[in-house]
Amino acid sequence: MQVGSQTAEITHRGHMSNSLPNQANLEHLKAQASDLLNAHRASDHSATQRLQAFFPEVTEFALHHAQLTVAREYGFDSWPAMKASLEETALRQFVQAATDGRLEQADQWLVREPSLRNQPAVRLMLGEAVEDLTAPVPPLDRVPLLYIAFSKYASRAQNRAGLLALAQKCLDAGADANAYWQGDELEETALYGSAGHNNFPELTKLLLDRGAEPTDPEALYHSTEFADGECLRLLLEAGGDPEGKNVLARSLDFDHPICTELVVRHGLKQTDSVAIHHAIWRGRKLPTIRVLVEHGLDPGMVAPMFNVNALDVAAMTGDFAILEWLEDQGHLLTVPSLEPVWRSLWDGDAVPGDYPEVMHLALFPAVAKGNARAIRAMVASGFSVDTPEPFNGGFPIHDACFHGQPESLQTLFDLGASWDVTDRQYSGHPLGWLLVGSEHTDRPADFLRCAEILVENGHTFKTTEREGANAFWTGHPMIHDYFRSLGAIA
Repeated sequence: MQVGSQTAEITHRGHMSNSLPNQANLEHLKAQASDLLNAHRASDHSATQRLQAFFPEVTEFALHHAQLTVAREYGFDSWPAMKASLEETALRQFVQAATDGRLEQADQWLVREPSLRNQPAVRLMLGEAVEDLTAPVPPLDRVPLLYIAFSKYASRAQNRAGLLALAQKCLDAGADANAYWQGDELEETALYGSAGHNNFPELTKLLLDRGAEPTDPEALYHSTEFADGECLRLLLEAGGDPEGKNVLARSLDFDHPICTELVVRHGLKQTDSVAIHHAIWRGRKLPTIRVLVEHGLDPGMVAPMFNVNALDVAAMTGDFAILEWLEDQGHLLTVPSLEPVWRSLWDGDAVPGDYPEVMHLALFPAVAKGNARAIRAMVASGFSVDTPEPFNGGFPIHDACFHGQPESLQTLFDLGASWDVTDRQYSGHPLGWLLVGSEHTDRPADFLRCAEILVENGHTFKTTEREGANAFWTGHPMIHDYFRSLGAIA
């Protein structure tokens, strides 16, 4: 039995236990025990004291005494209990890495702990057969089909065919094509795993053919995240209905015109009328905007939240290629005389004036694009660095951190922005936004520089009002290493 958790400090007969290292494995611990015994035999007084703390009556120490001492110092009642805990931890770490797509780390676990390959969950995620294809298996107590559907090893050709064949065997053995596990908020189904998590069209088709429900909201929503649109097409053709599931809006979080066209072909609703505004605000390029216009959305419509039309949004975001194309279609800015003002601001030239607050929102795309000259021009023209974003209530400094734009961040500080502000939706500090934004970045150095700028300008380690300094649950490892060097996290 493990006494407490691996991160707890536990007293054994007056001796304070240590925490197991994150990368601990049995061979290293065996070496520690051997080193302890050898140090005792070499008359190392501290080694002898460690042994005597647990065996005060023993005068001749053997290896099993040293192993039990090491186990108890780490908070376990026995060496086998510590070994079992290590094996469970390794299994959980592998499954998490294989699910998240950190396949190099998953591979490292297989090298570090070769016995993992005998675990059913590992075999399933690699596309290898197990004895029982329907019963739940540890460590997550999920049925085999779910391990298969969520395995990112599907991205490797050498595993993909095996995963598909194994899924078919599970279904042939009686597995439910609508199998799911209960996530924090929603049911996460095998179909979501194949279509929305893995972009695995062959498995998606197999599940649909075997009765999986095509209107699965998570599968539809997340399948738009893949540019080829193959899984989304399969879902829609099988009867999936995107209405009420934010599927169009999600497709517009990416420049995936194929996905956007698949959704709008299925039918636009009244609530989709401001999709063009949303798309331009999110930085979508002209091919995506063309799809929306060509399927009947009116760029001249004034969006209630902005009180501007789509051309105004294009001017605010500096997307002049889109603005010019919309003008060629016969549409106009709500105030055409402002076009030269916008062009000047985005060129870095201030145009002081008494502008409506909605224009101040242009700071957000300028920050996201790292355009320090435009930021300075806008502030010099009267735009406020304390302008809140209408969707999530963040401030420009939040966006600079989320997008990993160090030049924007430093410019905002130079212009008087404060780090000690929280967004209105998540109560998050800029550091929290930086951690989330850095999680899957291919530009970790830019996010690291943003972290350094925050600290240089007085940011504490708070990430949210609720979680304080304990919310480093996400973020790029490089960012974690930096804050670990500062003592912010263990």
